[in-house]
Amino acid sequence: MLHAAEEAQTTARKLAQGVTGRIAIGYTSSIPMSDAFAEIVRNAGRALPEVELTFREAATASQHRQIVEGALDIGFGWSAANAQEDGLCSLVIAREPLVAAVPSGSVHARKKSIDFAELRDETFLIFPPGYGSALTAALDSLCAQAGVEPRIGPTASQTAALVSLVAAERGVAIVPAFTMALQRSGVAYVPLSGAPALDQTVSWIEPFTSTCVARFVDLAQSVAQREARGA
Repeated sequence: MLHAAEEAQTTARKLAQGVTGRIAIGYTSSIPMSDAFAEIVRNAGRALPEVELTFREAATASQHRQIVEGALDIGFGWSAANAQEDGLCSLVIAREPLVAAVPSGSVHARKKSIDFAELRDETFLIFPPGYGSALTAALDSLCAQAGVEPRIGPTASQTAALVSLVAAERGVAIVPAFTMALQRSGVAYVPLSGAPALDQTVSWIEPFTSTCVARFVDLAQSVAQREARGA
């Protein structure tokens, strides 16, 4: 009985200090390719070895809903309307340029950069309607600015699948620059000139759901501050 009571006190103390517990983390399909995601999760694993980190793929909009509902503690996604309703907070941890993934046989493949308007006659590969992808929202914005009426081709819920469809010459895809790490045969990546960079964000709710979540956010803020100084 005494031993059990001591164990309970130790566990309670660790929970209060944020050195044990569980953090449910959401991420979009492209985010694990980013250096910021890898660094923050790696740092958390090292700094909080007794905290269980669980992961679930979800679009940015879905992440925000799940955080508010309590199904997720942390979300790695892209900036949209960074409204702070229901206590939702977001931190920009990196800025990522957009590139066009085009078939290697495309007339655009050898260009050093491309204006988005030059893609007006292409078929665009996107995430499914209603998926809540910030990348689809970015494409919509680019089309509106360039006066392009997009022709939509096949859809996929994974960035890697979109790139595979590009390799199959089903169209082009607008993706974050770090997607270039996917060196798929039959695909060329061309930077978009004049396109705004996307803000990569970490989101959570306040008050914090636990002390270990607060410590995770502290680690994310350290990376964000360093990225901001280096910008």
